[in-house]
Amino acid sequence: MKNQKTPALPAPAAAPTSTAPVTPTLDTLVVVHLACAADALGGPRVWVLRGWSEHMKAARAAEHAANSFAKHRREFGVVAEIARAFTVARCVDFGLAPDAAATLVRERVAARAEKES
Repeated sequence: MKNQKTPALPAPAAAPTSTAPVTPTLDTLVVVHLACAADALGGPRVWVLRGWSEHMKAARAAEHAANSFAKHRREFGVVAEIARAFTVARCVDFGLAPDAAATLVRERVAARAEKES
């Protein structure tokens, strides 16, 4: 019997990488708010909040999220505070402490308001 070489095993495939942002805080807050308030908010407001949560997922940094809320804050009407909470949650997903995230959003809103006046 000849010495036969064992065929080499193929290299393991690389683990698939996801380009989707990791947003556990935002995702949880969106689900909770929409589950609790969907009936009270009505379809158009739920649509606005879903759209805002998707917009927040695309934010590249906490500052980007906070600046975006500051720019669009007047467009939310009665759901503005929920949109603000989604923004703070996204900043938390970037690694900020909740208090720091809320402060960042407040500061960006104040700066934008001053710029607009």
